[in-house]
Amino acid sequence: MKNTPSIGAVLRAYNNIALKDQLARLAETNMVDRIVVVTNLREDKNGFTPKIVSEFIQNTPESKRPEISLIELDNYTWSNALNAGIGELVDGKAPVDRVWCLSNEVKFGGKEGIEALLQASSLTNASCGFSLYEDRSEEVYLLPRNTCSMWRADLLKQHHANIGHYFDPIMDTQGGMEDILTAFRLFSKLECVPIASATTAKISVPPPEKFAEKMRHELSALDFIKKQFSEKNIFDFYKAIEENSQRPIRPGILYEKALPLRYNR
Repeated sequence: MKNTPSIGAVLRAYNNIALKDQLARLAETNMVDRIVVVTNLREDKNGFTPKIVSEFIQNTPESKRPEISLIELDNYTWSNALNAGIGELVDGKAPVDRVWCLSNEVKFGGKEGIEALLQASSLTNASCGFSLYEDRSEEVYLLPRNTCSMWRADLLKQHHANIGHYFDPIMDTQGGMEDILTAFRLFSKLECVPIASATTAKISVPPPEKFAEKMRHELSALDFIKKQFSEKNIFDFYKAIEENSQRPIRPGILYEKALPLRYNR
C-alpha cells in the first residue's frame, strides 16, 4: 500500500512542444499518480496538444505512466485552466492528496525534487511546498508560483468552498500571480505558510526584453494583491516564508522587497 500522499499534476499548454518532454519527465519518476493537461480549445492549432497527449499514451506502457486526461477548455485563461484541472483532480474520481501546478518550462529535479516538495507540503503549517529557482532572486521567484508548487488538496477544497474557486480569475486581468493571491488568503485566514522546498528547480525565462516586460506585469499584479492586505499581514507573510524555508534564503531579502520596515523582526 502506498504510504506517501498521492500526487496529481496540472499542466497548462497549447501549441507548446515542451509539454512532450515534461510528460516524459513526470513518467520517469514513477511518483505522480495523475496528470491533467488543460489546453486552449480556441487557440491550440490543429489539435497540437491532443496529439502530444495521445502519442504519450500510445508510446508509454500503461505500467510506466500516470493516468492522464485532457481538458479542452473554451473559456481558457491561466486561472480558468488551473481551476478546471484542479477540479478534475480533487473532485473527480480518485481524488489526490497533493495538487502539483507545474510549468512545462521547469525542470523540477526528478525524484529528489518531488520528494522535497512532498516533504515541504506535508508540514503541519504548510499550504504548499514550492520550488525556488536556480539563478533567480527576483521577488516574484521567491514566492509560491504555479510554475512549480505542490498544494495541499484539502486546503484548496476548503478555499474553493469559501470563495468559489481555487485560484481567482480576476488575476488574469492584472498580469497573473493568482498563485500568490491564494497563498496570501490561506495565510491570512488559516495561518498556513508556503514552504520553499530543500531543492531548486531550473526555469527557462524569456529573452531580456520580454523578461523585463514580464517582470513589469507581474510586479504590477503583486502590487494589486498587496493592496488587499494590511502592511502587517504582508510583512508577516514574507517573514513566515523566510523563516520556514527548507532552503536558506538570505535573511531580510523578502522583508526588503515587501515594504518599508515598520515592524521589529
